[in-house]
Amino acid sequence: MRAFLLLFCAGLFSSFSTVAYNVVVAADGSGDVKTVQAAFDKVPNNNTSTFTIFVKKGTYKEKLRLTSLKKNVSLSGESKTETILTYDDYGSKSGVGGTDYSYSTLIEADNFYAENITFENTIDSRLAAYSSGGQAVALMVNADKIIFFNCIIRGFQDTFYTKGLGRIYVSCCQIEGTTDFIFGAGIALFENCLIINKKNSHTTAAANTSQANKYNYVFLRCKLIAAEGANSVTLGRPWKLYAKVVYLYCEEGAHIKAEGWSDWSSASYASTAYFAEYKCTGAGYQPSSRLSWTYQLTDTQAAEYTMAKIFAASAASPAYSSSWAPAVQNLTCNSVITEVSDDLLKETPLSTSPNPASTHVDFQFSANSADKATLKVYNTEGLLILEQQNDILLGNNKISMNTEHLKAGTYLYSILLKDQTLNGRFMIVGN
Repeated sequence: MRAFLLLFCAGLFSSFSTVAYNVVVAADGSGDVKTVQAAFDKVPNNNTSTFTIFVKKGTYKEKLRLTSLKKNVSLSGESKTETILTYDDYGSKSGVGGTDYSYSTLIEADNFYAENITFENTIDSRLAAYSSGGQAVALMVNADKIIFFNCIIRGFQDTFYTKGLGRIYVSCCQIEGTTDFIFGAGIALFENCLIINKKNSHTTAAANTSQANKYNYVFLRCKLIAAEGANSVTLGRPWKLYAKVVYLYCEEGAHIKAEGWSDWSSASYASTAYFAEYKCTGAGYQPSSRLSWTYQLTDTQAAEYTMAKIFAASAASPAYSSSWAPAVQNLTCNSVITEVSDDLLKETPLSTSPNPASTHVDFQFSANSADKATLKVYNTEGLLILEQQNDILLGNNKISMNTEHLKAGTYLYSILLKDQTLNGRFMIVGN
């Protein structure tokens, strides 16, 4: 069942049990190597074909570096929440050498792909011991054509560092931190991601060092929420000149300040920054109160923020050697931000749990017309894991869903009818 769940829930190209990986990592010795760095070291220099690495569940405390010659690596974890790559360096720690060397994982090789992995730095900058010099990078990228899918990038100050001028696609990931926890240069598209603010501070600190670059950070259909105690947060501030950050169709929680942004007390940084939003939602989206030098995009301007345009060769100056279309188009991923509200999690009563011996859940409802109904099922992290369409009749209806391959737990559902949407929760027990 495990292999099917990986394919079904996370949208992997393949499952552990059916594909031969180049290297399997297992801390308990059941794989080819015991450490992730040992697997990285096995990648041939100047590698031209995809080199696949599978990491079994476990916590791997390693300071990892994939050097620039080891290209075309695909790194897959057995479980997003239980396959953890972690370390505890920080900027002012003796011998580290500053923020640039505080990383837990550093990717310097082009064409890198990661899925179902937690990248972590455990240094909590909120603690007195790290209040000065507590910058602690969980994941640092200095390469081009990089993809992270269904990953957790977890830390505190300076969690995710996009150091170089390369292109990065981050899809269906959870990113959390305190201050400037998504920061750097390059071009990065964050799509359907959950952004968690852990402190009253700033979400991004962009530094697009090339004035001619068209893009820097783009957040598309992301959701921004706050951890307990965070209630006054900005969408970002310009770290250096020509910072560009745009949020489109994002849901912004009430913790986002009315002014939206910060100028980092630098008139020159603010004067060259391009900070904008487009058709966002949520209690934190207050376009009329935003800082005067920031923007609300027009429809024509928003049309420039497509994946093809963001990752085009011409998006940077000097231009990239080629345009890039990240190869994740067939992966199923969706967010609850436009279809299932937080209130659903808090208030909707659970439906009756199915018989543990049954492999189906039945959804019963009344329809106002004969038509089609679309059933969407999400896990509690907001990822779409199942979608099916059924013909329905006027009046009472029943849709059956096969649950044989779902883990025990709580799930959210939406039934989309022609004239209404029915939301709820259900439990799977005994699978």
